Parts: sequence; C-alpha cells; structure tokens
Amino acid sequence: MLINNNKYNLRRSSIIAFLAVALLIAFCSLLISYNLKSQHNMLQASAVSYDLRILLERCNKQINLLLDRDSNNELPDRVITKLRDDLVDNAATVNSKTRTLRQLLLKSDQAVSSLDVEHVAQNLDKIDRLWGQFNNRISKISMATAKTLRAGNRYWEPVDMLVAHNGVLFKSMSDLNELVYEASLNQHKELHTLYPVALGLVLAGLWLIWFTTLRPLAKRLGESYRRIVQQNERLDFQANHDAMTTLLNRAAFNHKFDEIGKSEQALCECCLILIDLDEFKSINDNLGHQTGDEVLKKISGHLLEDCLPLETSYRLGGDEFAMLIERVADKQQLVDRLDKLMARIASPLRNKGQDVYTSCSLGISWGEGSGVTKKEIFNAADAALYKVKENGRNAYRFFSEISDVSVSEMHQSDQRLHQAIEQKEFVVHYQPVIDLYTNKLQSFEALARWQHPERGLLLPEEWLSQAEMLNLDSIITLQIMQKVETDYLNWQKMGANCYPVSINITEKMLVSGEGLAALQSILSRTENKSWLGIEVPESIVFDRAFHIMKEQLELIHAAGIHIALDDFGTGFANLSHLRKIPFDTIKLDKSFTSEILTDAGMKTIVKSLIDLTKGLNKTITCEGVDDDRIRAMLEEMGCHYSQGFLHAKGMPFDDASKLLQPLGEAA
Repeated sequence: MLINNNKYNLRRSSIIAFLAVALLIAFCSLLISYNLKSQHNMLQASAVSYDLRILLERCNKQINLLLDRDSNNELPDRVITKLRDDLVDNAATVNSKTRTLRQLLLKSDQAVSSLDVEHVAQNLDKIDRLWGQFNNRISKISMATAKTLRAGNRYWEPVDMLVAHNGVLFKSMSDLNELVYEASLNQHKELHTLYPVALGLVLAGLWLIWFTTLRPLAKRLGESYRRIVQQNERLDFQANHDAMTTLLNRAAFNHKFDEIGKSEQALCECCLILIDLDEFKSINDNLGHQTGDEVLKKISGHLLEDCLPLETSYRLGGDEFAMLIERVADKQQLVDRLDKLMARIASPLRNKGQDVYTSCSLGISWGEGSGVTKKEIFNAADAALYKVKENGRNAYRFFSEISDVSVSEMHQSDQRLHQAIEQKEFVVHYQPVIDLYTNKLQSFEALARWQHPERGLLLPEEWLSQAEMLNLDSIITLQIMQKVETDYLNWQKMGANCYPVSINITEKMLVSGEGLAALQSILSRTENKSWLGIEVPESIVFDRAFHIMKEQLELIHAAGIHIALDDFGTGFANLSHLRKIPFDTIKLDKSFTSEILTDAGMKTIVKSLIDLTKGLNKTITCEGVDDDRIRAMLEEMGCHYSQGFLHAKGMPFDDASKLLQPLGEAA
C-alpha cells in the first residue's frame, strides 16, 4: 500500500512538473517565435527597402541619361525608347515593392515590435504621395516619343527633383530604410535579451518544481524507503524468530542446518543439541499458561548466556529447543557449557509468590559415529534425547554414549523397521489368561511379535523403543488390531468357542482418538460386542495429556470394551488415581508376584490389592506366574486370574486355536 501511494504521488508530481515546464516552454517558445517572426518581417522589409533604393538609383541614372542633352542627342531612338521602357518597368516594380513594404511594416501584430509604427506610417504616406507624382510623370513618359524625350531638361525637371539623390522621394525612402534598419537591430537585441530570460525562466520553473514538488517527494520517498526497509527487517525478524522468546525459530534452524549441510566437513564438525523441557504440560495445567510462558522465556534466556563461539539457539516449537554449534574445540568445553546450562535451568523461577522448579532433557549429536548427513545427525540427537527421557529425564546424553552402533547403522535399522511395516512382518501371538478357580481359559492377551526374515521371531524388547522413537508404534498397533480381528472372525468361521481378546493400545492412539476409531471400526464388523478389550499402562495417569486420554477411555468403556490397567505398580500410581480412570481389571506387574514367596511385605501388598479390587467390584490378574508355588499362594490369597509361563507362553494363531473348544461342547 505504501509503495502504491508513493507511485501515485510520484506520478502525480511528475505530471504536474511536466505540465508546468511544458507551459513555461510553450510561453517562451511563443514569445521567441513572435519575436523571430517580427525580426523576419524586419529583415524582409529591410531587403525590400534596400531594393527600392537600388531601383531609385537605377531610375535616377536612367533619367539622367534621358535629361542629359549631350547624351540623349547622341543616342539613337531605339536606345531612348529602351531607356523609357526600362524606366516604366522599374517604376512598376517600385510600386509593387512599396506595397509589399507597407504590408510588412504595418501588420497588426507588428504593433508590439520595436518599430516606430506611427513614424513609419507617416513616411510611407509621404512616399506614396511623392510616388504618385512620379507615377504621373512616368505615365506621360510611357506615352512619349523619342523626339519628345529629347525635348530637354525643363520638361523633365519635376521628375529629376523626385528621384535625384537629394530629391524628396529618395530622401524619404532613405529615412524609411533607416527606420527599418534600426527596428531590425533593436529586434535582434531584444532576441538576444529574450533568450537568456527565457532560459532563466525555464531554469527557475524547473527549480521551483524541484523545490516545491520533487524535493518533498524525494524526502517522502526516502522516508518510505526507510519504512519499507524497517518493515522488511521486522517481517524478516518475525519470519525467523519466535515471537514470545525472540529466539530463532524452526525455519531459521532448517535454513542454518541446510547451509552447514552444503559442506560435509562442516557438517561432521558441528554439534546438535536437542532440548525438551520436562513436565512442561504439568506446569501449564497446574500453574497456568502465563506461568508456562514465563518458564519458556527463562529457558530461552539461559540458552543465550555464556554461549560458545559459533553457537546459536532456536525454539523449534512448544517446549522443544535446539542448540547448533558449528565447531567445538573439545568435548570438555562442551560439557562445561552444558553443566552450567543445566544448573541455570534447574534454578527456580519466582512467579506469583511461589518458586517454579524446572528441568530439561538434552540429546547431543557430536563426534565420530553421530552421522555424516543432516538427517543422521538429527536422528542421533533425537535418539540420545529419547534415551534421556526413557531413563527419567533431567540429564543429557551424547549419542556416542547411548549407542554401540553408528547412526548410519541405526538409520539402516530404522529403514528395516519401516520396511517391516510395509511388508506386514508383524504377527500376533496369544497368551492365555487362566481362571485359577476352574483352571480354564478366561481370555487372551494379544502380543505383538516381529517375524524378522533373517533374525527370526523378535520380542517387543528388541524393537519397541525404536518404533516409539520413530512414531511407528501406533502403526504397528493398528496392524496388530487388524490381524486380531481377522483371527477372531476365522475362529467364528471354525465354530470355535471364542474368548475375549485384549490388545495393548499406545498412549498416542488414545490422545489422537485413533484408538477409539479403530476399536469402533472393528466392533462394527462383528456381532459380539463384548469380545474386544484393551490394555493401557498405569503410567498414563502421569502423562501430560491424561485428561484427553481419560475422555477417550470413558468413550471406549461406554462402547462396552473391557479396559485393563497393565503393569500396575510400576508407575507408582496411588489409590486416589484409580478413581480417575474407567477400568475393569488391574493387571499386577510380575515384579510384585515374583516376590511374594520371599518378601512378607510384598505378600501383604498383593493381598491388599486383591482385596481392594474385590471391594471396588473389579478384577485383578497377576502377571508373571512362572511357579506352582506362586500360583498356589495367589489362589490362597483370593486371586481369581493369572497369566504367565506356568500356564503358557504367547502362541501363534494355530496353537491358540487348539485351546478353543467347539461351540456346544461342554466346558
């Protein structure tokens, strides 16, 4: 808009300037043209006047020849007649030129010239009267014979008096010629004066236009240019900086990383640090977003303190930050920098009369084995960060410390995991849950396994953390759910007595709503709505998005889907948390059941949990039952269901099918 206004002002000012200069030039041109025309008339008049003088001289000579007795007596009649005819012709020419002279000198537009028009008119009138007398004589001469022409001087004396050098007519013509010459000379002087005056007017007009229009416009354009530059700088700052913390943003991070990536050597020398703020959602939820913003500003300020050479900090989004150091002198220098940073971040923030404590997790990609491409370096830092969060947060780790393989090998492993998903190499094994009272099958837990073409059957411990880091765990879970649905429908076609099947659901699927949608889709294709169940980890009560997962669990429970809290006891949830979660079964972790034979305190805890679930009208399944003595003690304590290697390991579809009795057969 600003540029358009400037263009409009410039166009308008240019038009005004052009018109003003054009008018000045036109005026000066008209003035000069008029004076040039007047001078042209004067020059023409001067030429005609000069011709008249020559003609009068000629007439004077011709008359002298005619009046000189000695001459005209010697001249033959033919010459006398010729002189007479020439005199008549010259007289006619004088008449014509006199009229022309009058027209040139007495034009209406000549009134403003330097010519004394009144004096000229008087001279012309006098010349006309005298010339009239001369014309009368010439008329008579034109009809005279040679004999008459030789009559003598007396007869022609009046004519001689008119055209003689001292004659009245000649004198009047000379005076007129003087007037014309003086007028022409004055006109020439006026033109010489007019030229610099006109040039001065044009220059004055141009200066006036510059001073009144172009100069202010130039100032406005200069101001507009400065404003545009400032606006562009602001836009560039906004495009490359985070509005709240003023740190460089993800776009600037990507641009800088791309620049470094143009040189493989520079890329290998750089250090990438990914930073996640610990439990930031809890701060937002419990203390408010304003406090959360202050925490982010505090972290940003610490990132800018005591920076290493060639170090730049970025806010990638939310509570995610990054540090990019183009070259690190040695590891100890980097460690000292990170130790100071962690200490500063751990210092409390005083906000609204209370101390807010913060911590963060850092993953570092630097040194040999951390990658030679941008993607490998980023993946290495991300893997190190994931390992820190997995081990309790509030620490930093180098990728080289947490991995015995290079990032290139890890990248190949990542690609192989992607390939396994594409080729659907993940299979389902079913582990029975046994009713201790009847010693019969009560339900199945669907366990995911990777049927690796070269390495054989791989348990989740060998690939699950990698899948979670790559955000592939939900995709794998969806494939497992599809296989479970297919197996269940096959059991129905076989006429088997189908038992409930529970599937482990990731927290991400609960938060995104993908889990609920997938479960509803499965139930819509099966007649029995109570066969499907899910297992979620007890640790969800500590998740930042717990309130979202709680809403999803309530919808799942309302759909008639059985919910079990898996690995109960490992998340250290207290009993009050149980009131917040819709569930049907607690699956007690094997770390509890395995110690009841040797630890009286653990036996008391397990007994209390069994009694508690009965009081809540819930069920409890004890996992990790690998010994007959443990089973007997659990049964003695009132545990109803158990799961473990004592009963059966996870088995493929065909083996699990053998445990199912045909419909109609006695249990």
